[in-house]
Amino acid sequence: MSAPGAPKKSRRSHECIPDIMNDCGIGAVWLSEEKALEVSSSDEAFYFVAVFRGRIFEHLKKIGVNLYGVHVVRQTLSTGGCLPRWDFPVYALNLTGACVCFTGLSLQKREELKVKINYMNGVVSPSLTEKVTHLVTDYCDTEARRMGLPIMSPLWINEAWEAAQAFSLENLLIFLKVITATGVGGSERMDIARLIELNGGRFSGDMKRSECTHLIADKTRGVKFKKAREWNTIKIVRSSWLRKSVIAGYVLPER
Repeated sequence: MSAPGAPKKSRRSHECIPDIMNDCGIGAVWLSEEKALEVSSSDEAFYFVAVFRGRIFEHLKKIGVNLYGVHVVRQTLSTGGCLPRWDFPVYALNLTGACVCFTGLSLQKREELKVKINYMNGVVSPSLTEKVTHLVTDYCDTEARRMGLPIMSPLWINEAWEAAQAFSLENLLIFLKVITATGVGGSERMDIARLIELNGGRFSGDMKRSECTHLIADKTRGVKFKKAREWNTIKIVRSSWLRKSVIAGYVLPER
């Protein structure tokens, strides 16, 4: 039983985001740099970028469109929540629910930290109110202690931002499995192979009993399907299991 091997990685992992979103019923397309730079401020669409820097990001940020980091897609879809709606870009959801107030910091330092907090879905309060959840300062604040607020150093924000950036779709090795498929061909087979390879697994055209762990089969027929049932060592799953596992960020139970 043989089939063409896995295709070479022709796209980076964040380019699979439109595929994943479309599988969830959310219309999405991949824009070239040229098309992205033509977007106008009147556009009500949602835009996702891999990194918060470069010409495309600066253009989309300047014109004020709904702008997010690609990590927000997985985090939002996996929790069933809604995308945050602010007048600033959101790269990740690390500081969701945080309302930060500064004291004892220079204006330049405050602005630098405010940008990072906003990028992580947090907000900044100009004064110490009941809505504030954290006070960021270089010294102990008596009023903040009286209010029972956590007093954090600026390093806390910087470390949170570094952690958000380190969370890369390209480093999420979800599968670490050897997976094959049956009953699919053409572009669908290539999409399945790409998702597996980009998330730590290996796609195999052959189904070897000694190394193959999963068989993707949406239909209960075919030589591979019959052999997998006979051997009883290879888990049979649907293609939806693969895509849902990618969205969740871990291997979902096989049924």
